[in-house]
Amino acid sequence: SFVPSVYFDFFIFQQDFFLFIRSLQLQAYFAARQNIPDRTVHPPTSTWFPPGPPDPLIQTYKELVMKDVRAYMERPERKPHNLSKDERRALQELRTEDSIVIRRADKGGAVVVLDKEYYTVLLDNHLEQPLVYQKLTEDPSCFLMESIEHLIIKGTEEGYLTQRDARFLRVKHPIAPTLYLIPKIHKSLNNPPGRPIMSSRGSLLEPLSIFLDFFLRPQVEKVPAYLRDTTHFLQLLQDQ
Repeated sequence: SFVPSVYFDFFIFQQDFFLFIRSLQLQAYFAARQNIPDRTVHPPTSTWFPPGPPDPLIQTYKELVMKDVRAYMERPERKPHNLSKDERRALQELRTEDSIVIRRADKGGAVVVLDKEYYTVLLDNHLEQPLVYQKLTEDPSCFLMESIEHLIIKGTEEGYLTQRDARFLRVKHPIAPTLYLIPKIHKSLNNPPGRPIMSSRGSLLEPLSIFLDFFLRPQVEKVPAYLRDTTHFLQLLQDQ
């Protein structure tokens, strides 16, 4: 349960805590009303705060948390670090060490340190699957962007996309998706295989994926074989 201490920025904490309290106030406000906003594929960025006096339970919680935080800030014996100087230096060296790759394990949440050469071989072997991956001769981003733009214009002209949808689906400065592996140490501790993860955050196709998921998810949930997660599966077994 040990966690290395970090610098506590009270200003950043106040910003994050305000957003958390706002989220609680919104849930409390709409829970007591029937006019709950419709779920949307692209929720707008809003700073609206529920009118009227705050919920008394949330207000009490807020005051207690702020009291504890201020007491912590005023403690004379508070130390900036719970690691020694040598331990902090060792962590810094690990961050900049080029011969290793640090990843979380596929299961269990453990931290795994891999030899970079072994990790590179795993990636190469994974990519050498002709039925799954194809080597590109050029960057397809411009072609994809033009194709998506053509569909967006057509959709807005024919009325099944709003201007708000169009803005959401456009990515002005997309980044290339990143492939990485997380080690499956439950299969092998010495030479663990890797589970591929494609990080597409900020990519050209990210908003399209969100858009499709929004409309397909309600239909998928109607399929008799649909399983949301392990808890859903256990609930189905109990209902039998």
